[in-house]
Amino acid sequence: MLLRSKKENFLSNSDNKQNVIDLLCETFKANGIDCVNAPTDADVMVAKKGIEHARETVTYVIGEDTDLLVLLCHYAERGMNDLYFKSSKEGGKCWHINSVAEALGESIYRALPVVHALCGCDTTSRLCGIG
Repeated sequence: MLLRSKKENFLSNSDNKQNVIDLLCETFKANGIDCVNAPTDADVMVAKKGIEHARETVTYVIGEDTDLLVLLCHYAERGMNDLYFKSSKEGGKCWHINSVAEALGESIYRALPVVHALCGCDTTSRLCGIG
């Protein structure tokens, strides 16, 4: 179907947006691509899926959210295959999660979500305007 309006207008309708997501997910699955649909904030699901895939093969998680980097480090496991977090911006940084987690040490990377929330590094996670 040809879209005859601006995509911003079309996607501002939550039903339209969900229908596009459902269509993409169905298309991915039909072509053998793993697809998971998050009912709410997807950061934890994306991080856990990245870790799950890294148990089997070298894995890249692509995104912009600092929360993803923190969660990937937090959930990192010894012995998993290489896991990378790459910025979706052109020329953006690529983090080797295994190396970051090893450099931080288990006592630090396990506490990262709390430290991240308390520091206010992300406007949606900071507590009481502190940060």
